[in-house]
Amino acid sequence: MNKGRLYSLITSAVIILILILTLVFINEPKWISIYDTDYCKHLKNETITEITMRETTDSVVEVVFSDEDLIEEWSSILDTIEIKYNWKNTHFMESMNGGQPLLTVQTNQGSYRFAFNERKDGFLITINKKRYLVKNPGIVRFYDIYKTAVERHGRTPII
Repeated sequence: MNKGRLYSLITSAVIILILILTLVFINEPKWISIYDTDYCKHLKNETITEITMRETTDSVVEVVFSDEDLIEEWSSILDTIEIKYNWKNTHFMESMNGGQPLLTVQTNQGSYRFAFNERKDGFLITINKKRYLVKNPGIVRFYDIYKTAVERHGRTPII
């Protein structure tokens, strides 16, 4: 192999490597509002009428409520939550055995479903089969709201 060809090959490899690295850093997901996802883009302008919570996705009981104060708490969480698309956990997710909390928000226009999952690499929220990393997981007070709702309304079997 002559030197000109070797230099050309090395130069091409370096250029390709630079392009790949540039694309990776340019396309790095940014922190966004939950309302910036296609799935939730209309949620902010809709009125929440009812919320259903399951302690785990495989639970046979749930709590359903329309209490203004609890709906306001969830509205506040949804208004302030920041998320970032997590391609690794969307496309290469380890299997889960139904243990994640499930939230269904019913509005005057439709229904939205969210699953939450604490993992060693962060707190995730699943939105329309895509998983997002939650920037400040402390604001998602799922179990506190769930406990209050159960105290007020009890659990009902899933039919």
